[in-house]
Amino acid sequence: MTEHITTPTTPPEWMWGSRALAPTAELFAVATAVIDVAAWLDRHDTRPPIERKTLRVLKVAEETGEAVAAWIGVTGQNPRKGVTATRRDVARELSDVAFSALTALHSLDEDLRGPERCACDPVDALAEAYQAWRWINGHTETATPLPDPDVTDWLLDTVATAGHAAAALLYPEPDRLIDAAGYLAGVVTCACLGIAALGIDPNTQLAETARAVAARIDAPGA
Repeated sequence: MTEHITTPTTPPEWMWGSRALAPTAELFAVATAVIDVAAWLDRHDTRPPIERKTLRVLKVAEETGEAVAAWIGVTGQNPRKGVTATRRDVARELSDVAFSALTALHSLDEDLRGPERCACDPVDALAEAYQAWRWINGHTETATPLPDPDVTDWLLDTVATAGHAAAALLYPEPDRLIDAAGYLAGVVTCACLGIAALGIDPNTQLAETARAVAARIDAPGA
């Protein structure tokens, strides 16, 4: 049976509050898709809650590996295969990383209360990522390509931070969820800055990913 998720057409007030981000169509698409996808996964997963959350953090690591594979394809590091990917492919994979991190982040919040719960707010994570991007890019909203070593550095940061997020789940309660949330937010920032380093607008790219993922929720076999 195909499921249909109804997404509101205007951003609910709680989604933005006094944050620095304006509720643009792109950001609204990302935030609502994260919420819808997390809810969809919950309905289809009978595992204990902590196991579900752990697997979603591991999903971030999986997506990170795919981004690295795409970058290796761009640089032609495998002489047998040569160049097998484009910079746009890498941007799409990094966008998948960011979206998976946002979904995992949102999935942690039900176990946290009060101020601690703010650590799992995907919109706040997006705000931090975009503010970092604009600061690095001269306080503008135009993405500027950076040299390849910078792209590699952001990929290294993304891999390392995703690893820290997974490792944090091995910590004793209650620290592990707070620490994992902080690292997941860091993954979002690193992935978005990696996209920007490729000369691609992370705002637009992430919205494209969010819409594609949301569309697959209703697809047969999704």
